[in-house]
Amino acid sequence: MRRYWIVGSIPFILVFVVTWLPQINGPHLWFGAPAIFVWVTFLSGIPISGILLYFELSRKDLDDEGDEK
Repeated sequence: MRRYWIVGSIPFILVFVVTWLPQINGPHLWFGAPAIFVWVTFLSGIPISGILLYFELSRKDLDDEGDEK
């Protein structure tokens, strides 16, 4: 259970750190959007999808078809 908390908290820690970096949280645009928005999307949206996949694949209470036992 502890590893789920550690792995699941990674995107939230990354988003918190990104907001304090002056190179990212500045008045410049990336792809027409503020740089902080682009970085938060990359550092939270993409890793959260991977972490949810990790949680799903690491469940032991599923049978071969994905149904609960």
